[in-house]
Amino acid sequence: MASKVSYRVAIEILKRSWHLRGDEILKKSTYEEWIESVGSSLGEAIENKTETILSCYGIDSEGYVTEKASIPSSAREPSLPPEKSEAEVRLQIREYNRGREPGTKIRYGNRTRHIEGSDNGCCYISIDDVLVKSQKDSREKGYRKSHRFVSNTVVHIQYKSQSYVLTAAGLDKAMKSTLAFVLSNHLLEDKRLIFFSDGATAIRDAIERYFSFREHTLILDWYHLKNKCDQFLSMGTKGSMEQRKEIKRKLAAILWAGNTEKAKRYVLSIGHKNVKNQNQLDDLCAYLDRKSPYIACYALRKGFGLRNSSNPVEKANDRVVAARQKKKGMSWSNLGSNALAVISAVSINGELSNWIYKRDIPFRMAA
Repeated sequence: MASKVSYRVAIEILKRSWHLRGDEILKKSTYEEWIESVGSSLGEAIENKTETILSCYGIDSEGYVTEKASIPSSAREPSLPPEKSEAEVRLQIREYNRGREPGTKIRYGNRTRHIEGSDNGCCYISIDDVLVKSQKDSREKGYRKSHRFVSNTVVHIQYKSQSYVLTAAGLDKAMKSTLAFVLSNHLLEDKRLIFFSDGATAIRDAIERYFSFREHTLILDWYHLKNKCDQFLSMGTKGSMEQRKEIKRKLAAILWAGNTEKAKRYVLSIGHKNVKNQNQLDDLCAYLDRKSPYIACYALRKGFGLRNSSNPVEKANDRVVAARQKKKGMSWSNLGSNALAVISAVSINGELSNWIYKRDIPFRMAA
């Protein structure tokens, strides 16, 4: 209940349910402390579960996977499910290219050669950080307003029709739990491992740190790529609304086909009359250079019915954190925010009852 409605509303519901009257008062501070206590206990249980699993596989407490780790060869060097054949890819490319502008057509190349044959043999992991407003230490005389935030990392893991949501106060904790979860659920064994993120360097580095021991793919979420490019173009171009929309549309069409080099050439070719800030356009090209290894041929993946975005983790973010903690006027302590996020995640996974009655987190995929 605490993960769905405000504490004040929850207290009123409990008071009516428990038929409290007169001096029988349930204080908001008492309820908050109880939520923090439950969330902290859950978080500690998940950390302990993580440490136990990693230890069983010979992985140290920092999460480093060394040669001494006892990870099955099918997880370290998996026999991956088949990719789309060259014939299938070329056929899909021909279908897509029919009638399109030259710069927006797909070309057979590196971005089109290694595409998973289907979703069935893939473990998809989407990662994102969520920020909520932090409570102020005090409002005494001389207090200055500051913009501080509490961070929660949310991870959505999907295999076929099953999924699991993890959250933790910090990227490292979340990634350690993710590694423990996929190992204990055998999601690395002879399966493709595909990550989706918003392109944040910290997330990319964390993936490389914890999963460098085996082959994996990192894809930059399409919507984050498009929105980031639109932001640069909004600050770097001028002209009529129609002209600026057309520039954004053309760049998006080029990137949708995975053509980063053509995208940079297009940005640099924007006429002087439509350039408001050349530095912004140069920064856009630099951004495309940095993210190029993680930009996919989104059009081709879409044609094959494969995922292009980290939308599942965005939805998980909303359920775990944003819908409850990002309402107007709300601010949170680190302990309160993280505790409520953990309770929400455990509830989504269908493991809350198991914790209440058995004091155990199954750590298993939910259909």
